[in-house]
Amino acid sequence: MNRQFTSTIGWRVVSLFSSLFSGLLLLRLLSSEFEKERFSVVNGALTLLTYLPFLDLGYRTVLNRQLLMEVFPEERKRLIEFGQVLYRRLAIVLLPLILLIIGIYAQLPESKKAGQPTVYFLALGLAGTLAMFVFAQNNLLIGLGEQRRVFQINALNSWVSLGATWIGLRLHYDLWAIPFSMGVAAVIQGMIAAYFCRMATPAFRLWGRIEGGEFRRLFQKFRPEALACFRSQVAIVLLFTVDIILADHLGPSALVAASGGGYFTSARLFAQARVLLQAGSEAVWPLIAKHQSGPTQSEHGPSVARLSEWLLRFNAWILGGVMGTMLAILVPFAEWWTQHKTNSWAPEQTVVTLMACRFFITGISSPTAYYLLGSGRFRVLARACERELALGVFLSLIMGPYLLGVGVATGFLMATVCGTLTPLFWVWAKSAGLSPGTWYLQTVARGLSAMAASAIVTFWMHHQLGGGWRTVLEAMIGFLSSMVMAVLWTFRKAPGTAIGFLGKYPRLANL
Repeated sequence: MNRQFTSTIGWRVVSLFSSLFSGLLLLRLLSSEFEKERFSVVNGALTLLTYLPFLDLGYRTVLNRQLLMEVFPEERKRLIEFGQVLYRRLAIVLLPLILLIIGIYAQLPESKKAGQPTVYFLALGLAGTLAMFVFAQNNLLIGLGEQRRVFQINALNSWVSLGATWIGLRLHYDLWAIPFSMGVAAVIQGMIAAYFCRMATPAFRLWGRIEGGEFRRLFQKFRPEALACFRSQVAIVLLFTVDIILADHLGPSALVAASGGGYFTSARLFAQARVLLQAGSEAVWPLIAKHQSGPTQSEHGPSVARLSEWLLRFNAWILGGVMGTMLAILVPFAEWWTQHKTNSWAPEQTVVTLMACRFFITGISSPTAYYLLGSGRFRVLARACERELALGVFLSLIMGPYLLGVGVATGFLMATVCGTLTPLFWVWAKSAGLSPGTWYLQTVARGLSAMAASAIVTFWMHHQLGGGWRTVLEAMIGFLSSMVMAVLWTFRKAPGTAIGFLGKYPRLANL
């Protein structure tokens, strides 16, 4: 289990750093080529397309969890074939629906600012749909026990997308470079994913077949769990994308155009950081599903539980360090990195502060959410996320028209305080037989200590060195200061019993 986890998390880190650096380069490329008002229109369509992978009604995650727990080869083969047939049928239904929705979006008055015909938006929809089904094929590898392959493909995809966009712009495709890059990346991903699936299980067939009655039986069997999973997935995606759409459309159009571009920059950078910080949690949830407690508990079950507890504390140190650094340096960094000859894509400091607080709260609970996902607690996740989403939209509709991006960021922060600050943590702690209050206070204290240290050091360094490329150096030093604090913290007492892969470094268990 230790080798499997460390290999998986290693590739996840590679994947996420690829996503982070390619995303930063893409942001710089786009900001140098397009006016932010023009690109905001396309970004709205791209944001809609980010919802597509979750239109499978949650079946992929549920099937992967079942595959991880299943020990009989024939049943695993049946589950794989069911998934292949399910996605083929979904394609027939979803493609025309997606094209209809994106076509309607193209007719909105705001969409005319992009200066592109309706066929352009339809091309975006077609490329996005192709990417959706490739995404589903990639994720089958998780159920086949090859999660590291998913991360390898994701790392490659980040650079392929960036390279294809750059090529498209050099060929003067203008905004057409975006659907071009999406299509090229999807085709390459799909071919590699199909090859890896065949390597993992020789019985895999891209165009799998299953008897009609058996298909209906499995569809009905997994429907309750799948719908609960679908609810939580959609709510999570909306939580981190609908605010961008609201910031682009609430308020006087002249002011929204300027505010929305900066909000997008901040949201994109925080989203990159959020995904990066979830690396350990994302890598461990399949282990939780495979070695879960209960009737199917394996010999590694207790080790996985201890690993989850340690990951929560480790995550708090890393999260606090990153959020403090971004709080202090994101605005001057964005002013330098997204410089444009006529306007700036940099966000307001108030928006950055509100987002840092919001992402700190969600980040603290990230390992607990993935623990519940691996345990099949989809309904608990769905209820918490839906409450937070509903409140965030409600408050944004009230404050957004007057405060623009600041109002939207405030509304979603308040919703996060009400929806995520403690509920998921409490459910996780009770499920693990731990004291919720004690674990929560200890975790938040670690995160706030790291956040304060990194923010103070980063701000001081920026005051000393100034802006431009130096902001990268200042951010690195600020983050490292919080990590030094974390290392010093491990010396507060003698090392205890090692936890799994910490055998060579038992003192890290004190985190």
